[in-house]
Amino acid sequence: MNEVVTEHSGLPHIKIYDGKGKRLGRAFKVKLWPTLILLHDGTEVDRLVRPLRSDEVRQLISKLN
Repeated sequence: MNEVVTEHSGLPHIKIYDGKGKRLGRAFKVKLWPTLILLHDGTEVDRLVRPLRSDEVRQLISKLN
């Protein structure tokens, strides 16, 4: 997954850590980690839960085009 992030260095990638007292994960209804959420102008485009292969992440990012 890190290699895909490196390939798209112009795309903001923000890691959010969830836990007690952290509300952001719950605000996005994240139940399993890692969950990748693709946002465009603050609106969710798609999400990927527990990706196993880099190709899955590339496919998610391709939805921005």
